[in-house]
Amino acid sequence: MEELKNQPVSAPASVVTHNTVVVIGKSKSVGVAFLLSFLFGPLGLLYASVVGGIVMFFVGVIAFFILPVVGGILAWIGCIIWAVVAASNANNQSIQQARSLQR
Repeated sequence: MEELKNQPVSAPASVVTHNTVVVIGKSKSVGVAFLLSFLFGPLGLLYASVVGGIVMFFVGVIAFFILPVVGGILAWIGCIIWAVVAASNANNQSIQQARSLQR
């Protein structure tokens, strides 16, 4: 019995540590992106996607001259859809980056 008392206790071969990763960055609100693009069209789209805002500005101008009312409305709806998708994708990208840092 005394032989067992004097023997050292060995540590496990692998030790699991948990790291906490804090990601500091701005998330984009899908609701705000929708509201801004609904109210301001391509200018509101700039909140979610700068490239999208610039592209849709020119697409909207061209669409308005080709089909004066319908083209403008379709371009406006395109801005809303682009803004919502861009804001959602930006948030998903930041989540994926945080998960890759955790591994």
